[in-house]
Amino acid sequence: TSLLFTLVPILVWCAMRNSVRQAQVQLLVLTTIGTLLTSYGYGPLGAAPGTLQLPDGVAAIVLQTFIVDCAVVVTVLAAIIAQESAAVDRVERERDLLSRVVDSAHVAIIGADARGRINLFNPGAERILGYSPDEVMGQPTSMLHTPRAVSAKAAELGVPDEFGFVAMRLAQPGHAGTHMSFLRKDGTERTHAMTLSPIRDSSGNPAGWVCTSADVAEEVAARQALLDALDTERRAVQQLQELDLAKDTFVSSVSHELRTPITSIVGYLELLVEGEFGDLDNPQLTAIKRIDTNSRRLLTLIDELLTLSRINERQTDVTDDLDLGDVVQAAYDVVAPSWSHRDLDATLSVPGCPVEVVGNREMLERVVVNLLGNAVKFTPDGGSIRVRVDIEGTDAVLSVRDTGIGIPLDEQQHLFTRFFRSSLATHHAIQGSGLGLSIARAMVEEHGGELSVASQPGVGTEFRVRMPIRTHRNVKASTSVAVGDP
Repeated sequence: TSLLFTLVPILVWCAMRNSVRQAQVQLLVLTTIGTLLTSYGYGPLGAAPGTLQLPDGVAAIVLQTFIVDCAVVVTVLAAIIAQESAAVDRVERERDLLSRVVDSAHVAIIGADARGRINLFNPGAERILGYSPDEVMGQPTSMLHTPRAVSAKAAELGVPDEFGFVAMRLAQPGHAGTHMSFLRKDGTERTHAMTLSPIRDSSGNPAGWVCTSADVAEEVAARQALLDALDTERRAVQQLQELDLAKDTFVSSVSHELRTPITSIVGYLELLVEGEFGDLDNPQLTAIKRIDTNSRRLLTLIDELLTLSRINERQTDVTDDLDLGDVVQAAYDVVAPSWSHRDLDATLSVPGCPVEVVGNREMLERVVVNLLGNAVKFTPDGGSIRVRVDIEGTDAVLSVRDTGIGIPLDEQQHLFTRFFRSSLATHHAIQGSGLGLSIARAMVEEHGGELSVASQPGVGTEFRVRMPIRTHRNVKASTSVAVGDP
């Protein structure tokens, strides 16, 4: 009977060498043969009824129990071996994949054991640092940093000036991507963005370290160059602001000094024209009138320069409660004589109720005079000028629309620049200083409003001033002027 158990090692050996299905097939073959031999009286259990004095049928039960035990042992063992084999294959595949990733990475990947000795040095680290794996394997990772770099990093992190303390702090959360100087084989130092991570065993104890880093020296240099350039630009802007302030101060001072003598010149010219110093013949009178005209132009330019100076220095008062309709009406009456002798169709439309705004009356009248005066200058005879005051929501809107020569589209962006004059104005020899619109926009912005323009050459121009209304009480809706090309 003991010979029967010699089959167990054979079945176990087959289960360890073959798959579960193969082990089951082998077990089936052996049990079939054993059952047939026993049924014909052969084998250890076939002679059992006479030799072992077993009752009939007991030998068959013993045989089947033995077969079941063998099946359980073989099946379980084969399944465990198959699972272990699959796990080993999976680990090998993952290890191969990880190895390929590490070898193909363009960054430096450096591993170290628990004592800080290098045990991994990928091709990226070879390329970036210049060392071969044989030169660094088993060496301390501190060989990749100079004492000066370690001291600087220790001071930055606030830890003792030792490499171990620096490494432990860098391995803590929140320090990924920190900059650290690495020493190349050729002796040069390069700035790396590095991340240091601890490796722990199954018990949670430190088993080593892995460091990934990339050379960012060029990026750091570029960033520093950008910061230096920004600092240079900031200083240049500050100098320009100081120069602009000095220029405004100079212009204001010169304008004040020029205004007094020119005013005196204009006054004496009026006396000459009126004959206070004797009669003038026609050529003399013509010359005096031309001098008077040019003197008044110069006086107007000086006034505009002084106005800009006051606005830039915030020396204006914009706290009066005003009716914008009255302001526009007053300015309209001031400019009206300039087209009385011309063939121009000029109209003014204001709401039937007060349009209350907060501002400086003199400044707002100056805005309307500038815009309306430009419309008169740039509109040829036979044209029309429309001035409207409307209420649009919570804003008061002043529009000055003409059918004049217009402004080229590519020049409209420069229209509010000081001393700018459009090419069409120059072509038609229309006089002007180029300051009126810049003054108007500055005054409108001083009141918290905005000044916009829409123009098309040969069709005309529309300027729109939008300002907030002081109160909504007793304000009636009015027809709005559509914005667009005239």
